[in-house]
Amino acid sequence: MSNLYRFGQFVLNPGRRTLSRADSPVSLTPKAFDVLLFLAQNPNRVVTKEELLQAVWGDMFVEEGNLAQYISHLRKALEDPSEDTRLIVTIARKGYQFTADVTVAEVADIAKHATLQAAPTETSRTDARSVEFPTKEKATKSPAPRLRLRKWFAGAALLTVVAAAFWLYSSYRHRVKLSATDTIVLADVKNETSDPVFDDALDTVLRYGMEQTPYLNILGIDKVVGTLAQLNLPPTTKLTPEVARQVCLRTNSKLVIAASIADEGNGFRIGLDAADCQSRSVVVGIRKEVADRNQVVHVFGLAAAQLRRKLGEPEASLARFNKPLEEALSSSVEALQVGTLGYKRHIGGDFKGAISYYQRALELDPNLAPTYEGLGAAYRSSDESDLAVSAYTRAYELRARMTEPSRLQMEYLYYAWVTGEREKALSVLLQLVQTFPRNATVHLSLASCLAFLTTRQSRRRSSRGSPPPANSLLLLRVDISLHPCGTAQRSSGGFR
Repeated sequence: MSNLYRFGQFVLNPGRRTLSRADSPVSLTPKAFDVLLFLAQNPNRVVTKEELLQAVWGDMFVEEGNLAQYISHLRKALEDPSEDTRLIVTIARKGYQFTADVTVAEVADIAKHATLQAAPTETSRTDARSVEFPTKEKATKSPAPRLRLRKWFAGAALLTVVAAAFWLYSSYRHRVKLSATDTIVLADVKNETSDPVFDDALDTVLRYGMEQTPYLNILGIDKVVGTLAQLNLPPTTKLTPEVARQVCLRTNSKLVIAASIADEGNGFRIGLDAADCQSRSVVVGIRKEVADRNQVVHVFGLAAAQLRRKLGEPEASLARFNKPLEEALSSSVEALQVGTLGYKRHIGGDFKGAISYYQRALELDPNLAPTYEGLGAAYRSSDESDLAVSAYTRAYELRARMTEPSRLQMEYLYYAWVTGEREKALSVLLQLVQTFPRNATVHLSLASCLAFLTTRQSRRRSSRGSPPPANSLLLLRVDISLHPCGTAQRSSGGFR
């Protein structure tokens, strides 16, 4: 049963979400009502700002300044301007205290009290009518209002059932069903803010969030570039939702995931939509508010995880493959922006330019693990082996921060290029294939290594006059040349 909270002339009704003063309604925004309700439920004690933010906004990030604005709004609504008699008192560096004397009563008790008050009046009316004897006509008509009321309730119940059935049917009809072969195209994030730092950084964030799980089959960048060429578009074409849809249709993919970020007061609003390629209809939509730019990457990760859940990913998979993106990448969008620009130069063959950008990104965030991997690949392509080993070693040391596919790939590169532990390298590569069986790049890497090993082993046995091995897995125990096992990897590593 819902409770009513009374303090002074005010009555707070959580069931109806109303605040009244002397039976007159007082206008409050939904969040302001929630703030006041929590304070009223915890009167005469200090409620910390963190406690209040968690109770009202949950995991959503909200600046303390926004909370202060809601407190100011409540004080105006409660006509509470005086410091001496203030109902909501600010406790410096701690939080707030609701000083009113709050009484709690159940709604049923209030209704019962009102009924008892009305009883004498009703009795007097009954006594006044007792001298009259109802005629047959009156006795016949008296049940009519009750009958109409019953019909009204029956009609309302029928409408409710019909509406519920329609909702269930609609939900079932639009439910997303992804098969093992369904691929998803990622559109570039649409930056609707006035800050250009979001132009490229969030593309990396979105891809990392979606590619860290084996449940989703994300169309590879190489496939995207090849399809753009078929559409007579340059490889640098911005993947707007419409261009991404054309790629989706051409590759017989299932969905397009399009994201956006826009200004929302002093904060931002993040949108994440999964749309069917054929019908263009949005099958899943996520909206999140962010109060601080340093929380954009984190909230983007929350939105990505929520989208994955709505696309049918099992909870066990979400629990295992859900590294916070501010840890796997960085909370600094500036560092991500610079790192992404370095990646673009890297894949364009400008290794020295890529190195310069990678170094700048690491100055902004020394723990940006994938950038060390990209830096090692750029150094390796520039024939600076010692620097490549140093960068790969640092990436390996930070591998616990990475997403699962990035961590395994980094371990493979480290064993193959730094320590020369070839059996470990191929063991990790097999683990990658088993965990991410739909990752075409990993299969190419394994195929490249095994093909090279087959050739090398055949030559060795041919020179000794020995027959080839019957079990190809025996190749795991053969010394290998490191270079052929690395060439099938994306040359830039890190950002991709």
